[in-house]
Amino acid sequence: MWGKDLIKSVKWISRSGVVSLSVVPTGWNRFDVGFQPAISAGWKETLAKTPTKTLNKKKYNRAKANTTRMYWQYRCHQVAAFTKSSWNLEPSKIRNTYLDYVKNLCN
Repeated sequence: MWGKDLIKSVKWISRSGVVSLSVVPTGWNRFDVGFQPAISAGWKETLAKTPTKTLNKKKYNRAKANTTRMYWQYRCHQVAAFTKSSWNLEPSKIRNTYLDYVKNLCN
């Protein structure tokens, strides 16, 4: 967006057996808090940078990340938790609405 990266890095990690897509935003992304074009561009960049990795004997890749629920977690972090050093999006967290993720601190 505007010739600047919004996402510094993206990697699959396992914390205490819970797999997360760890997204590290750039300062540009943090600057654009809640700005819908930045949210959309940052999500698109996140997916483009999502690697493939096997964790806990399961394959995690872009297709595993590209879900509405993962987007809702990304959006929540960009709007409400933008100061966190990394945004950990958990595919195992199943909520029914975006607001459910907000109520549960983005996960």
